[in-house]
Amino acid sequence: MAMKKVICVGSATRDIFLRVNIDDRQPEKICLSAGEKIYTDDFRETVGGGAVNVGAGLKKLGFRSFVFARTDKSWTGKWIQKQIGKLKLKKNYMQQTGKIPSETSVIIADKVEQDRTILRSGDAVENFNLLKACQKFRESVDWLYVSSQKKNHLDNLDILTNFAKEKRANIAFNPSSYQIKNNADEVLNKLQNIHILFVNLDEAVDLLGENIETYRQKSEILENKIRELFDKFLNFGVKIMALTDGARGAWAGSIVDGETVIFHLPAEEIKKVADTTGAGDAFVSGFLGSFINDESELEMKFVTKLQRALVGGLASSSSVISEVGAINGFLKPGQIKRQIKKVIKRIKEI
Repeated sequence: MAMKKVICVGSATRDIFLRVNIDDRQPEKICLSAGEKIYTDDFRETVGGGAVNVGAGLKKLGFRSFVFARTDKSWTGKWIQKQIGKLKLKKNYMQQTGKIPSETSVIIADKVEQDRTILRSGDAVENFNLLKACQKFRESVDWLYVSSQKKNHLDNLDILTNFAKEKRANIAFNPSSYQIKNNADEVLNKLQNIHILFVNLDEAVDLLGENIETYRQKSEILENKIRELFDKFLNFGVKIMALTDGARGAWAGSIVDGETVIFHLPAEEIKKVADTTGAGDAFVSGFLGSFINDESELEMKFVTKLQRALVGGLASSSSVISEVGAINGFLKPGQIKRQIKKVIKRIKEI
């Protein structure tokens, strides 16, 4: 069987991890004293970004992953591209352009609470010429994964929609905070062109302009709210929706034979959480990789493929957060299959 190809459109970054002991803790805040020198013996540096993280996870599952992102021509830009090459991701459509620095993230993590704040600078997306990259791409491709979009995101979605139709490919989409904050209505109207939508609960609620507190309810109330949420998004035309909410696990839903079908899988308790930075991207790669691998199984029911993808997503996410860095801890196909066999019976239809 030919290796499936996925283009990952989004960011490619240099990630610097600093894990420190936080003395001053406040609810939902990491507080550092002004003027103080804080020492850490836990410094790590890896390549990251939405396109790279998801591409690396898919590569581990046997896919041919292409990265569509830009860097500058500085040492940092060259370092990012070198690290992407070491991951065996296809970087021949990346661009080294402009004077704007390559994107760099500094992740300050609390050693005790395992939470973090991310400081980000530079650009990997806005100055990437997407139309030029699509015109240059002469190969066949099966899926496009789109994330981390910024100012020109509406035009980019149109470009990718036309490109996907030309290539007979499907689009998986994770809207960025920029898109949600600035153009939520326009993004919702473009969901009819999206095969799989990936969002966490906060992103989904913000896209619809609703209050997140109404979703922080007891389980029976939450189930009704989740069903309402899926109905709204599926009515915009998206084919499959995958929704995550941290410790409460994940949901996946679609319209099957005219009826909305939604499955829920609670998250397993993780004994050792090292870093949650790449949890969302890991879920995407595990879910998308499992679903694409099952597409060719003609005898398998669609709802079974949906359930297996849900297990794949959470299994991948749980594995990645047990290590520091968003590109470490990805599972191999055999490991995903064993998790599916072990965990799929815990899935509940809501």
